[in-house]
Amino acid sequence: MNKRALIFLLGVVCIVVSFVSVLALMKPANNEPIPVDEQSTPVFKPTTPEPTIETTLTPEPTVSPSPAPNSSIDPTKPMIALTFDDGPAKSTDRILDILEGYNARATFFVIGDMAMKNGQYIQRAVALGCEIGNHTQTHKVALKGISAEEVMQQIDPLDEYLIELIGRPAKYIRPPWGTFDKTALDAFGRPVILWSVDTRDWETRNSEQIVEHIKTHVFDGAILLMHDLYPETAEAVGIIVPWLIDQGYQLVTVGELFEAKGIELLAGHAYRSAIVTD
Repeated sequence: MNKRALIFLLGVVCIVVSFVSVLALMKPANNEPIPVDEQSTPVFKPTTPEPTIETTLTPEPTVSPSPAPNSSIDPTKPMIALTFDDGPAKSTDRILDILEGYNARATFFVIGDMAMKNGQYIQRAVALGCEIGNHTQTHKVALKGISAEEVMQQIDPLDEYLIELIGRPAKYIRPPWGTFDKTALDAFGRPVILWSVDTRDWETRNSEQIVEHIKTHVFDGAILLMHDLYPETAEAVGIIVPWLIDQGYQLVTVGELFEAKGIELLAGHAYRSAIVTD
């Protein structure tokens, strides 16, 4: 073999050796397949943390379930008690929204049959500082001309339910249709709360008429009667509450009204307003 042929052969061998070395370097060291997700999608792992935005959170306003009595009431200024009968119902929640928005309170005379279906509205009312009264279990029995035992059959079941629900019985009694006799009055064992301004919302079902009736008849120390069964009443409340406040009235519970007026509510007595009469 001449010299030129030998050099050519050595060159071919070097090329082959180099090619084999490159192939060896390209082969995975452990013969395991590369995971599919790493083949298809590159993973970017930042070396520095992502920037964070510092925020100052304002806590949600909370409502004390047991507000200090008369803590915001000025006894030298006019005040009235809004009262609602025959609920609670869906419209009760809307009325509570309005009361809460204006920092106002009311007294709800609930029916047992309704309360046992809508207890959450009673709990919310109490949390907002409202009072709960007993409007009997069924609102189907006149508390007049019957025995004391029969009277209390209409009172006790609701009281027992309220004790389970809010930890105490109703503070007051409002007999259906305002009808009762001395036997019932003695059996109640607590004050009877009637009314001095009847909006007759149950009859008109008209928010404008309800509002106008209140504007015409309201007075300092009045107890207003409405029914939280009706959407029209809730609509009227949304109009009359800011109007009453603009007129200088404080919207308080029955208990707050009488306490501010210096009148003690006594068992065995019925009250239509917080007006002292000689």
